[in-house]
Amino acid sequence: MAERWVATTIGELAQVKGGKRLPAGTSLQDAPTPHPYLRVTDMYNGGVYESDLKFVPIAAAPAISAYRIGADDIFISVAGSLGIVGRVPASLDGANLTENADRLTNIKCDVDYLMYYLLSEPIQNEIDSIRTVGAQPKLALGRIKSFEVKLPASRTDQARISGALRGIDELIHALVGLIGKKQAIKEGVVQRMLSGTVRLPGFTRPWMTASLADVADGRDSHSLVGGPFGSSLTSSEYTVSGVRILQLQNIGDGRFCEGYAVFTSSHKADRLKTCNIYPGDVLIAKMGDPVARACLVPGGADRYVMSSDGIRLAVDERRYDRQLVKELINARPFRDAAEAVSSGSTRKRITLSALRHLTLLLPTDLDEQRAVGGLVADLDGEIDVLERRLEAARAIKQGMMQELLTGRTRLGVEGDAA
Repeated sequence: MAERWVATTIGELAQVKGGKRLPAGTSLQDAPTPHPYLRVTDMYNGGVYESDLKFVPIAAAPAISAYRIGADDIFISVAGSLGIVGRVPASLDGANLTENADRLTNIKCDVDYLMYYLLSEPIQNEIDSIRTVGAQPKLALGRIKSFEVKLPASRTDQARISGALRGIDELIHALVGLIGKKQAIKEGVVQRMLSGTVRLPGFTRPWMTASLADVADGRDSHSLVGGPFGSSLTSSEYTVSGVRILQLQNIGDGRFCEGYAVFTSSHKADRLKTCNIYPGDVLIAKMGDPVARACLVPGGADRYVMSSDGIRLAVDERRYDRQLVKELINARPFRDAAEAVSSGSTRKRITLSALRHLTLLLPTDLDEQRAVGGLVADLDGEIDVLERRLEAARAIKQGMMQELLTGRTRLGVEGDAA
């Protein structure tokens, strides 16, 4: 038998209470006390980061003792970053809560069900409408109380739904943790391997220094060029297909990012030959954070066109391994050198002339370059697989929330008739 659903409000399901700032003249401290203090920066959807907690001085604790959050409560941020929703772990039961968040307490339904409902599309869309109003939007306590909620009348049915969502959350958190570990391993390997501190067995020849101009393929007159293309393009020259324009947002930190695809006609690309870039080339960002980050141009097309914020490096593969070159450009020594010759206070920008003289330290032996580049590429591949799994898990969770929290899909129970 299908469960019965009811419509109600947050105010009918829970008490909504505010947090509290420290008394005037008092500051949070790094040294632990029995009174941790939860800021909005400590919060993420579903829970709390515990790595950078601050603490209330013991002398100030009595003045704000009524503004603590329990493990059976739900927090929701109400100022700054609006609508972050989650629960605190048992280890932070009784922590003090910032004035920039409210807590839902004395909850009369399954707590996790209500948390997930607050994270669902209907509530978050309502919060989004508040974000667009005023320079410093605030989510009022009364507004939270008025949020409408739909839920099964049975708490058991609520718990079954929240349990299913909690299961996919646990998978997501496990994947995030595993990706973090893999990235830390890669960072350690890259730091040792790309500095020549650790050598692969069988290679003994000394390493050499080469500038980007040296690395560029001299057989191609456009092997190291910037993309003047972009600002002069009119809207009429954008097309729904043709030659894809690679933009600044496509250049990730070591990886190509799909982003939004923009195209121009083959005719336009033919007239901009110096801006054409090809699969396997290294694409370098002229600006951003970090400046001079690089990725390999993906396959999938015969050619692309660079935007004005890109630099094409066609690597001379007779002497250099492009995978290793890309990694060295993204490594700390090159990155620091690039920032030192960049301009701009808020957003760094580097010129092609400055970039072409920056140097890389790399093996003289091409086979060693390929071995080191291949090792790093294998680590990147493992991380890419995990990131695709994480993206898929998040998509599954979003679909589950849309189906389960609206009642469009009902979870069967053991013993239901077929």
